Amino acid sequence: MGVRRPEWVLAAAVLVSSPMIPGLLDGGIAVSTVLLRFLGALVLCWVGGWALTLVIERYAESARRAEIVSTIEAAIQQRANANAAPSGDPSIGPPHGGPAGPGGAPGGELGPGRAG
Repeated sequence: MGVRRPEWVLAAAVLVSSPMIPGLLDGGIAVSTVLLRFLGALVLCWVGGWALTLVIERYAESARRAEIVSTIEAAIQQRANANAAPSGDPSIGPPHGGPAGPGGAPGGELGPGRAG
């Protein structure tokens, strides 16, 4: 039952117990009563801090898990795209470097400058 920031828990307990300080200084409240109330405030703040830490860690774990899943899915998709045959990829063309016509000649069926 740990908390991430115990100094904040202690500060919260002091803040919760601070209304007793004037009564302690005036002598209206006994020191033992103030210490017991402070101990109770410390326990309550500790439980509250633990619950808050638990909630934050669960949401953080959920977010980390979602990020890991999306990263894995992106890697799988990227690998599938790399392994697939490139169809219509403009960077891959015929060996001569230009668009080929039906006869394999560049520029059309009969080649450039030929009428047919």
